[in-house]
Amino acid sequence: MFTLVLDAADTIKAFNNAIRDMHRYMIPIFGSGLLVISFICMFLLLKKGDKVEKHLTKVLAVLCLTQMVISIFLLITQTGWQVGFQLGMFAVFGVFASLTAKKDYIFLYGIICLFFMFALPGFMSILGYSDLYSSMDKGSTPASCMAYYGYTDPTDTPGLCYGWISFLRVVVFALLYMQAVQAFLAYYITAENKGMHPALADNSGTDYGSIKD
Repeated sequence: MFTLVLDAADTIKAFNNAIRDMHRYMIPIFGSGLLVISFICMFLLLKKGDKVEKHLTKVLAVLCLTQMVISIFLLITQTGWQVGFQLGMFAVFGVFASLTAKKDYIFLYGIICLFFMFALPGFMSILGYSDLYSSMDKGSTPASCMAYYGYTDPTDTPGLCYGWISFLRVVVFALLYMQAVQAFLAYYITAENKGMHPALADNSGTDYGSIKD
């Protein structure tokens, strides 16, 4: 019994340490790294656009597939399964839009990504969305996770309600950036007719650049 108490205390301590390290190191380092990568990609788009632009729909499709995988991860949480379901279904539509390379579809998917760029951090609370990252960044999160799955002993779920949640915090943080990147790609593709299938480039739906007030 004494050993179990120590194991539970160690598990909780490790989880709290992970939260502290995420705040001190991971958020600034990981966030800065993603910004640098985004800047490099923008530079390549500006300097080597002819070589990069033809692959943009493929890049968008890969991002959508990645989001689908992340949505499955979110389904295995008590705080993220509802958002995970939505992100997964919209990611399926994103893959379809990317593979068909039709402007209307890609433009609509860009709007969806723009919406989730504000919804995931909790800026759409009027619609019931809360900060997804913060929901996994509380000391009480493991207890809520255990109650959700019906466990009473912390040592029963060290992976599911402690290690898994710590892993998902990093994944969700990256997911926030992915929404902005996908929204930008979708808009760039539709506005510039870049990366479109040759057969669809001139007849691929609404020409948004020609819409006037």
